[in-house]
Amino acid sequence: MDPTPYNLALIRDALGQSGSEQGAMFAGGLRLGSIDVAPAPGDLALSGSVRQSTALGAALAMNAAQSVPDSAWTPAVMDEIRWDTDFCADLAANAACLTVHTPGIYLVTARAEWVAAANGIRLIMIRLNGAYQVTKSPSDVVTGQLAHSTCSALWQADIGDYFELLLYQSSGAPLLLNSTAANRPEFAMARLV
Repeated sequence: MDPTPYNLALIRDALGQSGSEQGAMFAGGLRLGSIDVAPAPGDLALSGSVRQSTALGAALAMNAAQSVPDSAWTPAVMDEIRWDTDFCADLAANAACLTVHTPGIYLVTARAEWVAAANGIRLIMIRLNGAYQVTKSPSDVVTGQLAHSTCSALWQADIGDYFELLLYQSSGAPLLLNSTAANRPEFAMARLV
């Protein structure tokens, strides 16, 4: 099958930006494999294949405030999948987990805002496979004010590994996380390579 001819004038800018006559990268990750001048002047024959993006991962959010018991590590109850490009999230099976389906190096990150309380500490932790602490936020409490917890890490993960978001507070009573649109808890992972 002959490649479809395209008008050279329409793609000249894209080719010039790529700096190569051996291939061109277009917005969104489309790479053309080779570029050949067609017999008709001003036409260009393009051939090759579309390379799939390697950007994989998911992001979860919490829209309903969660009550976290005193002095016990508690799984987060995320209730919204903001995006998921590799079927990493299954809120019905486990609302605190993101599962790896493509091995690689991942950036995992989480944040939460706690309502004001007078005592104790507030922490969040990302755990791997239910056992290994990947990263934990520093203790953040200002008496009588909102407390913010954030953490992130780079981690090499294999198929079947899962990251879990856990919450901890020691105010002396159950404590809510804020879940307003601007400050809702979020948990995400993205494959870098």
